[in-house]
Amino acid sequence: MDKKTLPLVLLFSGLLSACVQQTETRPVLTIEEVESTVADSEQRLTASIAEQCAAIEQTAERQATGVLALQLDQQQILEQIQLINERLDTPPEPIIMMAPQEPQQCPPPPPPKLGDKVVLGEVEWIWVETLNRVFKARVDTGATTSSMHARDIVVTERDGKNWVRFSILPEEESDASYDIEAPLVRYAKIRQSSADGTDRRPVVSLTIRIGELTERAEFTLTDRSHLTYPILLGREFIRDIAVVDVAKKLAQPKPQPLENVEQAPAKSAPEVD
Repeated sequence: MDKKTLPLVLLFSGLLSACVQQTETRPVLTIEEVESTVADSEQRLTASIAEQCAAIEQTAERQATGVLALQLDQQQILEQIQLINERLDTPPEPIIMMAPQEPQQCPPPPPPKLGDKVVLGEVEWIWVETLNRVFKARVDTGATTSSMHARDIVVTERDGKNWVRFSILPEEESDASYDIEAPLVRYAKIRQSSADGTDRRPVVSLTIRIGELTERAEFTLTDRSHLTYPILLGREFIRDIAVVDVAKKLAQPKPQPLENVEQAPAKSAPEVD
């Protein structure tokens, strides 16, 4: 072998040796291994197809449920349209107007009290039982006795007892008066500040009511024509039953005359020449 062909022989030998080594290291699959691999692939493919089929079936069920709901809604709408058409074909029923109801009013607040005593303002409404009428009275803690404006005072005797007949003017600017008859309790001696001596005045007992308080009170009959109020309540009446708040007026509710008792008639005052 000459020197020129020697390298080619060596190169061919190396390539042949490498091919032989690669052929010897490559693993050889058996028929069982190939069948197992094919079976695994087939199972995975079958499972994937089953999952996709299940998903398609669920989607189809949801779509069917939605279609059924739409059909039900459509049926309800058709029924409502039919009901509206029937009402349009029927004449409307007459509208019944309800009578307006009066708004409920809160009960009036209770009359003011301080402990067991009523609170009076400087002016209060009083009800006089003999007349069954209501007048305004001045509440004055500076006066000892209560007094009432009276005129035409006449003392008479009835069944062995002294009675007093007089007229009361309830308002300063009114020309109406009311006659009262009441038993004479006693005579009171009143000292006049503008004159010497005393004045002898008759005293009567009358039943009066202030708010919810009904009491028997003694009144001295006198001329109160120069004063605003025809009746004055003094300390003897106020004591033990009431307190006075001079900042108030008409603190107690106005008493109402009795419905089943006739009121005393009013008479006109005589004309003065």
